[in-house]
Amino acid sequence: MAEVLDRNIRISTRVKYALDEMRGTKSCNELIEQMINYFEVTGYNPRRPNIDSIQKIGRRIEDLIKIVKSQEKDIFRPLLDKSFSSGNMSMNNEQLVRLANENKSLKEELQRYKESGESPDVYKRKLVSLIDLITLFCDKRQFRKASFGNDLQVPESYFDKLLDKIKTDYVL
Repeated sequence: MAEVLDRNIRISTRVKYALDEMRGTKSCNELIEQMINYFEVTGYNPRRPNIDSIQKIGRRIEDLIKIVKSQEKDIFRPLLDKSFSSGNMSMNNEQLVRLANENKSLKEELQRYKESGESPDVYKRKLVSLIDLITLFCDKRQFRKASFGNDLQVPESYFDKLLDKIKTDYVL
C-alpha cells in the first residue's frame, strides 16, 4: 500500500485553475506524478530549459523544407514540363480559342445592340410577355396527372407549339 503523506503546497489562483483544467477527473497527485514521469522520460528539466533542443527542431524543420524544395525541383517540375510538352494542354488551348471567338461574337452582338438604338425597355417588355406566355402554357391544371406520383402527362406536340411560338414572337 502506498504511503500517505499530507503535504501542502501553496499555488496562485491562476495556477490552480490551470491545474484543475489539466487534471480533468484525475486527482492532483496523479497529475503531478504524470508530469514528473514526463520530465524523466523526455529528459526535459524545467529548471533550465534546453535551448539547444529548440535549435535542433529548427534545423530539422529547415531540413524538411530543403527536402520539399528538392522534390519540387527534381520530380514535380519535370512532370509539369513533360505534360506541357506532350500536348496534354492542347485541349485547353483549343478551349481558350473557342472562348475567345465566342467572346468576340458577343462583343459584336453588343455593338450591334448599341448601334440599333433600341431601348432596353423594349427587351424588358418582350421578356415579361415571354414569361407570361410560358406561365400560360405551363399551367399545371391543363395536364393530366400520372397514375403514380406527382408527375404530369404532357404531350410532346404541346412543347413543339410552345417553342414555335417563342421562335416566331421572341427571337431577337
